Parts: sequence; structure tokens; C-alpha cells
Amino acid sequence: MGEATARFARGVQTAPRYILTVLQAEANQKPLEADLKPVGRVQAVEASALKEGQWEVLQDGAAVWRLALVVPGAASLRVRFKDFSVRAGALRLYGADGGQVDGPYSGRGPMGDGDFWSRSLGGDTVVVEYYSTGPAAELPFAIAEVGCIGETGAGPRPAAGAARRLKTEIEDVAAGCYLDYSCFENWKEAGRPAVYIRFVQWPYIYQCTGVLVANRSGELRPYLLTAHHCISTEEAARSLEAVWFFETESCGLEPPARSSFETTSGARLIVTRGRPEGDFSLLELAALPARPVWFAGWSTEELDFGREAAVIHHPRNSYKRIAFGYRVADEPGPGGRPADRFYTIEYASGRTDFGSSGAPLFYRKNGAFFLAGILSYGDTPPPGLTVCDLSPFRDGYGRFSIMYPVLAEWLDPPQQPGSLRVSPDSIDFQIRGQWSFPEAARVRLANTAAGPVEFRLESGASWLLAAPQSGVIDGEGTAEIEVRLDPQAFSAPGEFQSVVLVHAVDSRFPPLAVSVRVNVLGPRITLESFRNAADWAPGIVAGSLAVVLGTGLARGLEGCITAASPGGPWPLELGGVKVQFGSHPAPIFSVCNVEGLEFAAVQVPFELAPGTVWARVEAAGEWALLNGVPVREAQPGIFETFTNGERHAVVTRMDGSLVTPAQPLRAGESAVLYATGLGPVLPLVATNQAGFDNRAYYRVAIRIAEKDIWWPLAAEYASGHTGVFKVTFQAPVDAKHTGPVSLELAVQPGDDRFWIFSRPSAIWFSP
Repeated sequence: MGEATARFARGVQTAPRYILTVLQAEANQKPLEADLKPVGRVQAVEASALKEGQWEVLQDGAAVWRLALVVPGAASLRVRFKDFSVRAGALRLYGADGGQVDGPYSGRGPMGDGDFWSRSLGGDTVVVEYYSTGPAAELPFAIAEVGCIGETGAGPRPAAGAARRLKTEIEDVAAGCYLDYSCFENWKEAGRPAVYIRFVQWPYIYQCTGVLVANRSGELRPYLLTAHHCISTEEAARSLEAVWFFETESCGLEPPARSSFETTSGARLIVTRGRPEGDFSLLELAALPARPVWFAGWSTEELDFGREAAVIHHPRNSYKRIAFGYRVADEPGPGGRPADRFYTIEYASGRTDFGSSGAPLFYRKNGAFFLAGILSYGDTPPPGLTVCDLSPFRDGYGRFSIMYPVLAEWLDPPQQPGSLRVSPDSIDFQIRGQWSFPEAARVRLANTAAGPVEFRLESGASWLLAAPQSGVIDGEGTAEIEVRLDPQAFSAPGEFQSVVLVHAVDSRFPPLAVSVRVNVLGPRITLESFRNAADWAPGIVAGSLAVVLGTGLARGLEGCITAASPGGPWPLELGGVKVQFGSHPAPIFSVCNVEGLEFAAVQVPFELAPGTVWARVEAAGEWALLNGVPVREAQPGIFETFTNGERHAVVTRMDGSLVTPAQPLRAGESAVLYATGLGPVLPLVATNQAGFDNRAYYRVAIRIAEKDIWWPLAAEYASGHTGVFKVTFQAPVDAKHTGPVSLELAVQPGDDRFWIFSRPSAIWFSP
């Protein structure tokens, strides 16, 4: 390398400069991939540009051809070569400072077919140098394109406060909601296989995250797993550049310049599946760095609900970060992503962003880390906000358990051709209600080899049970296994999918997969289905009104069915719908289907204590059971209505007239606000019994315009109503508010306890 660097020092000043201008995108030109943001652009190089290069004849008769490619303002550059065929000599590239060298390249190049991208070199200039045995009339290569990478990732900086540019080519986002991976020693091992990657989808350069994955053959193969929406073509895979160990050296330190990290270029696309099938791509890298690397372990088991998991990622063209979350109820994602192929992760700390796509999700088990999924999509903040402003924040991850049957050929390859067979290789279960749980299915294993084969079974999900766990099949014999479902595992309707794997213990045969699909019929509910009936905030309160949202609650219904007696008592079944919290049935006021939004309005039984409870929802004879529904001490919600398109709180004067924009509340005037979720009352009242102006047990206050506190005259369980409270108050005589102002209701569950505020509503006021 010393000779090459010295030669560069002599010739860099004299190398002819060919200046390129990377064209800016037209105003109406959008990136080809909506889920990604560009970090650079690609500019085609005219064939005539090579004529600008110059030959220098060396003392020994050899010759060097040089050309400096310049893109003013670029942070780094890389070059695409085509028709590369250097039979004698070698090609190198140098950065502007002479300290960065890429190459040598010879033969047909690293991809073996004359078409490849170089590694990136820092600065706005890259010198291409071809060393040959002598000057040649024609160069044995063509320069097709130059990739120009900007100083920072595209888009606004996701952190509060003024932007401060680091000396390290990236923006300082550490002060925002990103968590530095280096600050979490207990997860360092998990994050080592995560890799920053960038690639070309002409005319843009994009950035994502990938992960090196281990295979069971014992052979070191540089397999990298990322998202399909990042890399889905051989062309993009060939352009891949991996930036290794792009992280801070220790917690609290700024990372070195990106150009100082080791990079490798090139990959082959092995297999890919689109968004509806899990959104993943497996690649094989053309090279690994000189430093040792780590490969991620994996398992085909499903990630349990509520289990802690962490994603290690590179957000917005930046260094390695980490975010922690847990699995919540499965939901379908955008772009046709079905719920049964993706995990939904809600974060407890940290955030992901553009550039995090393809990042690995890990969980810990018995002291080891296992790959559970690949980041596919996430919540997108509205204009003017960042991911730091969103709470809760959720992402969707393609499940590794779903990917495995596709990836097994490479990650779990056979040691020799096998002769095990399974029949059938797929099973479909259907669950209809509590008393129709399906019987076990039987699968036949056949061994066509002459000698016996010992096997073991592996279930891809905790709800999937297979027996016997192991056994021996005689030569040219058969065995039978039983596949059944765990009846305690299916608490909510939906579609579920996993596999049972049959492994030969001595690894003579490839694993065989029996795919299992389960369709659980009934209303589909999640923890977020249970909401305050006034403002639809998640959570329920004993004695108050709630709505239960769920697909399948009111099929075939248009509009609402309501109880015959609005004030109560209400039926425990209405329109074929029943709701039960623990052992207590809930009175039902209405069942609705409004433009496809299905819900039931119920009274939460007074018997429930704060904490969590299981809920059972039945519709048309099919049911769903859900554990962990939160029951809150209080959660005030203000009932609202619309007047001439204006949304405002239901507030009446003492004569019963409604406070509206045309008839605002005036200073000194008394009024009644209607709400629910204020908690227990005294004297006690039974579930499904109308109130008789029982006093609210907890302290209640009203906040106006986010600052003024008004103390109510009374807060009572409304007479003649079920689950409804009325809060009587008087507007201060010196109140100066005009027009619509925000109105909040607050409840204090006990002395010296925190106040719980409702979602803001509005009230019309005039001095």
C-alpha cells in the first residue's frame, strides 16, 4: 500500500479533473420507494469523460492512467464500473486526501462479471487510477455512474431544539428520542450483527439496516437479512455497501467520521418476499471486513405477547441506536401486510425512523439473544412533528418464524440428500366458540432410507403442540405425529400461522416443515377495544360507560340498536351481543355499526376493582376472550355534541338549554357538564341501576383554557341515568374568556394523589 500511496502523492495534483453536477430532483419527482428516504443521488457518466484521463509512463516502462472525478459539495463518492476486464495490472481509487484507498481491482472485478460498485471514499473527489504494463489505446473498463452521498440523511432532525452539526458528518440526534446502542451493555452482544447498509435504486441512494444471520451448516457464509422494501432486486443488491461497526466507542462519546469506518461493497440477492409475505430479503455479501464480525442466532418460535424485545438500528443515516418495546395485539400493516405475518411492537423507550427499515428485533432467552423479526413499517408523524412526538409509538416486524420455511434452504441446509417425507404438509384448523375446539391432526412421517432415522420435533409457536417430541423411524418405515392447539392460547379471534419442523437428529436429512394455519372466528378485539364512552380514551372505569370496539360485533347491522329504557335497567344481551368483565355481565345500552365501525356501549360493572380484568365478548354465538383489560381508578371523559359543525362539550344551563356557539355561557352563570369515568359514588349504587344524585367520591375540578381552575358546586351520579355524571359549576363573575375555549375535567383519586385529566373538549363563552 505504501507504493500505491506514494504514487498517488506524485500524481494527484496533476490528475485531470472531470467535474460532475449531480442533478437535483425535479419538484414533481418522487423517490421510487415511499418507505425510504434518499441519502444521495446517482449521476450517469458520459463515455467521453474517460477521454479526459491522462497516462503517465513510469521509469520501468509501466504506465498509470488517472482521472479525478469531482462532485462539488459531496460528503463521499463511489463509482460504478462496467465492462471491467483488467487482465494485467490493477485499478485503485483514492480519496481526496490520499489516505483512503479502495482496491486493487483486477480480472472481472469482485462480482466476477465486470459490473460492480466501488466502496465510498470521503470527500468530493475520487481519483481513479489504472496501473498497466504500458499505455493502452482503450481502457479495459467503463465508468458508468458516480454515487454522491450527502453529508446527512434526508429530512428534518428528530430532536427538540436548534440543530447542531457534529464534526462527524451526521446530525446530533442523541439529544432526541434515539437511544445510543453503546449505552446498553446488556444488549451489546445482540446488536453486533446489525449493519448499516446503503444501496442504489436509480437515481437515488437509500440507507437501511441489515443483520448478519448464522446458518447451521458450520460454513461461514456472509448471509445478510434485511427488508424487501429496502432491497428487492439483484441490481440493488449488487450496489449494496455495508458500513461496519458504525457506532460510538462508548456511551456518551461522539462517533468518528463515517468515512473512517471500514466498508465492503457488493452482494447477491438469494431470495426475497414482498410486503404481503413478510417483507424480507436474504443476500450474500461479496466480502466481510477484516475485523471479526458476529452472526445473529435465530429461533422459529413465536415472540410471546408482552415479552421485552429490542431493535438495533441506524436511523436517518446515523450511527447505531437501540429501542425497547414489547409485543402487543397483532394488526395489519400498510401495503397489504397481513397481521398474521407481522409482530406489532409498542416501544417503552427509544424510537425508530427512516433508515431503521430492515433492522433486527431481538429477544433474550436463557441468557442468549435470538432474532425474532425484521423491521418493516412504523408510525409516521404528521407534518411538523417527529417520531419523538408520537406516543404510543409502534412498528411492524416481519416474523422470522414465517420467513423460516423460505430461508431454511440456506440457513438450515441439509448435510446430504434426504428421504424423509411428511403427509400432509399443511393443516388448517378452525375454532368456533368455546365448545367447538378442534381435535388434533395426525401427520404421517415416512422414511424411505434403508436404515433407521431418529427425529425430533420443533414447534414454531407456543400455541402449537406436537407429539411425540422425538422418536425413531425404522428403515423404510413410518411414524405418526400428533399436532394440536393449546386451547388456552386463543383468547382473541384472528388468523394465525406457524410451522412444525421435523429434524433428523444426525442432520442427514433437511428439516421438513408442516405449515399450520388457524382461523379463530368471532368478534376481533384488542386491549384498545375498551374505551371511555364519552371521549373514547383507552381504558375503563367501574360504574361508568364504556364502548367496546370490535370487528364482527354488528355484522349486517346499519345504524344502532338501543335499549328500550335509556335510563335503565339495560339488557345483558342486545342484538346478539353479550359483554362480560370477569364474572360480571355488563348491561348494554346500544350496539352500532356506523359506516363499518362496529361497537357496543355498555356500563362497566361497579363490582370491578382497579387493576386488570379478563373480558369476554360474544356476537352471533361466537366469542372472544381477552386478558389484561385495564380498569382505572378514574378516567374522566366529557360527553360532546356538534352544533353547525362545531364540536363542543355537552353543557346545559340550569333551565336545561344547551350552551352553543349562538348561546354561549356568560360570566357568573351556572351550568351542568355531563361526563363519565369519575370513579365510585356515595351512597353506593348497584350496577344497572339509575343514579339518584349520588355524590362522586373523588375530588373533581374543571380546567378552562389550560390554566384557570374552576371548582364545581357539585359532582354527582346523575339522577335517572346509568353511568353518567353531572358536574354543576358556576363561571366566575370576572371570567374574561371569549369564544371557544378548551375545557377539561380532572379527578383526584385520593388526597395528595396526582390529578387525572380528561381529553380536552371545548365550551363557548362570553364575558
